[in-house]
Amino acid sequence: MAKILLYWGWDADLIECPQVVSDNLTKYQRDFDAWISNPKNEHGYWSIDNEGELGLGFTGEAFLDWLNEFILKASDTKAHFLKQEYIADELDMKLPRINF
Repeated sequence: MAKILLYWGWDADLIECPQVVSDNLTKYQRDFDAWISNPKNEHGYWSIDNEGELGLGFTGEAFLDWLNEFILKASDTKAHFLKQEYIADELDMKLPRINF
């Protein structure tokens, strides 16, 4: 198992996942970005803003759910949160991370 930081610029979520996810984090980030930003995907993170434009609003839970549902579906080992919405320290900032 490996730790990954989902960094939001002010706070972070820390998840634990299979090592293969950490080792290929850039690929999985691109795949997640493509999935979540595709307007054909009815994933529940779409909303209409004040100007009537379609927009995205999501938290680390979206990435974790996507990871477990699409990438780790056949795996007995699933990703899970260790910490949510916390201020990452210097050690955590050295972990593999996704900057949202």
